[in-house]
Amino acid sequence: MAWLKIVAVAMVATLAVGLAVLHRVSPGLLQVARDVEEITVRAHLLDLRGAYLINGMLAAENLYLDPSSRRVYATDLAGSIHLVDGPSWDELSIVRSVRLGRSALGVDRGPDGNLYVCVSHVSLRKWRTIGGSVVRVDPDLQSWTQVTQRYPSINGLAFDGDGRAYFASSRFTPLRAQGGVYRMHVAPGGEITAPELHIAGLGMTNGLRLSSTDGWLYFTETAVGVFAFAPGSSERVEVYRKARRIEGFDDVCVDDQSRVWMADPGRSTVKLYDVTTKRLVRFRIDGVGQVSACALRRDHGREILYLTEIHRSLNPLSGARDGRGVFAIPVDELLGLLPAQAEGPR
Repeated sequence: MAWLKIVAVAMVATLAVGLAVLHRVSPGLLQVARDVEEITVRAHLLDLRGAYLINGMLAAENLYLDPSSRRVYATDLAGSIHLVDGPSWDELSIVRSVRLGRSALGVDRGPDGNLYVCVSHVSLRKWRTIGGSVVRVDPDLQSWTQVTQRYPSINGLAFDGDGRAYFASSRFTPLRAQGGVYRMHVAPGGEITAPELHIAGLGMTNGLRLSSTDGWLYFTETAVGVFAFAPGSSERVEVYRKARRIEGFDDVCVDDQSRVWMADPGRSTVKLYDVTTKRLVRFRIDGVGQVSACALRRDHGREILYLTEIHRSLNPLSGARDGRGVFAIPVDELLGLLPAQAEGPR
């Protein structure tokens, strides 16, 4: 059976060479945090009494929550943006939908009162190279205008407190992703400066979100983790690096206790990370498919977590973009599922 030994040695050698090459061209993919304490909490959507689905979208992708009303704006991979509203947080439904292109991704509101949305007019396969543009949309979804040229794999978008918009772009491939964060300024009157590369040398840049708690911008690298930078600064800091070799990151948000929430479509979970204790909780909610975006808002003192569903299937390799919409879930009901020793402050 000498030939078996030869084959085994050859396979090990090939694997070693492959890992060495991978480490050289994309070192972040192999690095794993060793100091994270993690638990997994599993529940069914029906166990969360206040949770419900805002239905009627196709592969819901990203979110903007209006802080001065109950309006929710959701984009989807069918190219539409949806205006959701209602008399209370638990009675929301779609009021108006318009199609902006073939896919609509990151969304936020600018200092001029308009929405800014990352929109692509090509297939998702071509989106990796041709990409998409930033489009300005009025808040009632009556008119829209393209305001930038196209950027490959354009993705998340967020404003800071000074009228600067940041958006993610990359080659969106694990090997030599060549990702970055671009920045442009939007004046209250609507004047826009040309985007410029703000942070270079990143991987597959994905979600972007401003934290109202510390005023920093948080962003994800799809296969690596969560990072943050101060407005105007190009220096990034590591917030959370993946605790497992295979772990995904899409959108991100920060609650008023500086805890980081992350959408992980690869494992069909939403993750909660406490930066101080380095404790990670993975919530797996049966009845919710692969989540793409997460956002938080308080309504009458109760914090509500909003999640977009990009696929119904829990299979990370599923190509069906058939997510149904946005889930609204009271945070206190999620935290109530934690073991007593893991709950901490609420």
